[in-house]
Amino acid sequence: MVFFKSSRKRSAGMVVLLAAISASAMAGPIGAAGDIYVIGSADYGIPVATTAVIQYDGATGQRVGSFTPLSGGQFNGMVWGPNGNLFTSRMASTGNWQIREFDGQTGAFLQDVITYSVGDFSAAKGMAFGPDGDLYVGDFFKGTVTRYDGTSYAVKATTAPSEIGTPNGMRFAPDGRLLVISGGFNEVRAFDVSTGGVVPTGTFATITGAAQPQDLTFGPHGNLFVSKGAF
Repeated sequence: MVFFKSSRKRSAGMVVLLAAISASAMAGPIGAAGDIYVIGSADYGIPVATTAVIQYDGATGQRVGSFTPLSGGQFNGMVWGPNGNLFTSRMASTGNWQIREFDGQTGAFLQDVITYSVGDFSAAKGMAFGPDGDLYVGDFFKGTVTRYDGTSYAVKATTAPSEIGTPNGMRFAPDGRLLVISGGFNEVRAFDVSTGGVVPTGTFATITGAAQPQDLTFGPHGNLFVSKGAF
């Protein structure tokens, strides 16, 4: 991955650093041992029978192997949970989505914490656990973010349809707001979750240039990095 740094200083509503990459997401989450985990999905040309989360050595970049079982389907988002386990979204078949939990040490499949009925969910890509322990999942085509209880996984709140526009990557800002890539509007949108809902508070940053913003993360100096699929 190559990052391109802007010379502009950060101000409200500005993305300071942009990465131009063709992948659908930034490098996957880093595990406790410092290794890097990346989704290998049928969505990106990998045969369905061999899709998995791939583990790479964090020091050498060498592939370690498949961290999760070769369970098939179309993986999209993934995030480490407060319990240390890895959670992924997966489309087993058209319209049939699950949020899956894997052992954070061994990669063994544990359970589907959420199973959507056909038509209930269009594409689960961005996911994030909040400081409150709840799980937030974006519906890519419906343009919503749903908040699930972090223990029972019951629905707590859902944003209005098309509030975001193809939500993809999401992260929590240091101030506790949920930041969500709004690919349909080329923006990073902010949401207040402090009162138990998912309340829109406006645009956090506007992404200049061509479309297809995919993921975001904060760097060590507090600047925001956003990946784009094209210039």
